[in-house]
Amino acid sequence: FCYDDQELYPPLRRLAVPIYDHNNNLIGSLAIGGNSLTIKDNKVLDIGKILVDHGKMLMEKILKKF
Repeated sequence: FCYDDQELYPPLRRLAVPIYDHNNNLIGSLAIGGNSLTIKDNKVLDIGKILVDHGKMLMEKILKKF
């Protein structure tokens, strides 16, 4: 996953995972955003792992359509 630790816009933290189609083309991302109160330092890895898991589930559903 990708983590923007308030680098682009200081109040916001963002986490994202890429989503690919059946041809391995990037078609979007699954993302979540918040601030240091809603995404605490000690929870970034946990949230990132959850996001990766859900990204995998989404890609599996996309792949079943083809």
